[in-house]
Amino acid sequence: KPVWRVNKRDWPKLKRKLHDSLIELSGQPKIKIVVTTHDPYFIQLAKDRKIYNVLRDSEGSTYIKEVVDKFLPPEWRSFSEINYQVFGVNEEDYLNELYGYLETKLGNWRDVDKELAKKETKDKERNYLKNEKMTMTSYIRHEIHHRTNEKDYEPKDVIVGINNLQTISKKYRGGQETETIS
Repeated sequence: KPVWRVNKRDWPKLKRKLHDSLIELSGQPKIKIVVTTHDPYFIQLAKDRKIYNVLRDSEGSTYIKEVVDKFLPPEWRSFSEINYQVFGVNEEDYLNELYGYLETKLGNWRDVDKELAKKETKDKERNYLKNEKMTMTSYIRHEIHHRTNEKDYEPKDVIVGINNLQTISKKYRGGQETETIS
């Protein structure tokens, strides 16, 4: 009777090996692989595959919804976006990726901030650059890039920023309908 012992340091490598083996197996004729997991790392490994979220409605019935690239184009598909969609994880990384994507579309952070200013006010208290006001979302983005010891924003500010950036990114992705997380 074999005994399996897994060293914690080897666990990520084993997940990668399992993923690669499943991909290889799925290439065989008449083979379909279905994996269920709550592991964000394993989901990240499969980001180029179809990913579904299994959910319950208000009556307790289970339904399945495909996770699609909603706000970032496929070439930008990331662990952060998938995590946000699948787990509702409030991630600064996702805000940062959305902001970076919009910077590539609009030119620079000031142009993104102008778009955000249509949804948020320029906050006098958040004077990150001398004599320059910015929206809370731009402030958070700058805090992510230039960490200080003070983190004077709340998780709800990150959610508002993500929702605002998603709305703006829809314009550059063709305006498809999306859900926001609150």
